[in-house]
Amino acid sequence: MSEEPTKARRLGRRPNRDNPAAQAADDLDARIGAAVRARRMSAGLKMDDLALLLGCVYQLVQKCETGERAFTGGQLFLIARKLGVDVADLYADAAEAAPAEVLTEADRALASIINAVPDATVRSKLVKLALVLGGGRAPVGRPKK
Repeated sequence: MSEEPTKARRLGRRPNRDNPAAQAADDLDARIGAAVRARRMSAGLKMDDLALLLGCVYQLVQKCETGERAFTGGQLFLIARKLGVDVADLYADAAEAAPAEVLTEADRALASIINAVPDATVRSKLVKLALVLGGGRAPVGRPKK
């Protein structure tokens, strides 16, 4: 009798329910993906831009950013160079971040709308505006109320 494969098995990963170290590694992978996503969006880059850089399809970038898969060391090196940061900065962002949260439909819709804007400068400004409106961080040079 064959069981329905778990999500981890379908993705080619081993289930980590009983292995705390493996669960921690998966959590770190998800937080690194979230850090890459935050930096990518802040830089005004689309998933397609990273996919082109990495020689893959945007769906793989999406899976890595949401924690379903993990970026390789080589991919992180290329991404960091494109973003103008060190790979260590991505790990530092991940260490400071809370575990990756599940995106809501509204989150996905907003990201899709922003990513559809063709001008990178405008995309970057939209992300900054959304951060300010959402109570994130204030723009440089202006006091937060």
